[in-house]
Amino acid sequence: MYASAAFEESEDVQALDKRKRSAVVSAMWEALTAKDTKSIVSLGRLLVSMDAGRRDEEAQRLAREKFEAAERRAAQAKDTLADKKLTDAERTARLKEIYGI
Repeated sequence: MYASAAFEESEDVQALDKRKRSAVVSAMWEALTAKDTKSIVSLGRLLVSMDAGRRDEEAQRLAREKFEAAERRAAQAKDTLADKKLTDAERTARLKEIYGI
């Protein structure tokens, strides 16, 4: 039981929600007590799937940030095109600035 208690106290585990933490602790306990490769493989698969889930969440976060940045640039470009006070050269320069050209 020491290994599962030590596992539960680690900072990385504190970030997991209760269901995930319980599943990992349960699989860990099973792997430690069953003394068979099936339990160890099951624990490994659980950990790998959790890591894949974190990577998916990170990819979604980055995609959302890119999308939001693109929306901000599009709004700025729209405002620039609508600004009648700007000359064509100023408009072009501003659009290049917005899109990093």
